[in-house]
Amino acid sequence: MKSIFTFKSMVAPKLIVGLYWLVLVSSFIFGILVMVDGRPPESIFYGVAYMVGGAIFIRFLCEMYLVIFKINDNLQILVDSKKNRKKS
Repeated sequence: MKSIFTFKSMVAPKLIVGLYWLVLVSSFIFGILVMVDGRPPESIFYGVAYMVGGAIFIRFLCEMYLVIFKINDNLQILVDSKKNRKKS
C-alpha cells in the first residue's frame, strides 16, 4: 500500500488494461446493434467493421500507452542496477 502513495508502483497500466476490455466488449456490442438495427446489406458490413476496426484501434491505443510505462519500468531497472554497482 505504501508504494501506491509514494508512486513507486504505477496504477495506470492496470486501469488501461481494464479500460481495454471494457471498450472491446462495448465495440462488439455496438457492432451487433448496428447489424440488427440497420438495413441488411450495409448493416452487416458496418457491424463487422465496427467490431474488427474497434478491436484493432483500441488495442493499438492501449499498446502505445503501455509501451510508455514499459519504458519507465526498464529505465527504473537500469537506474537500480547502476546504484547497486556503485555500492559494490
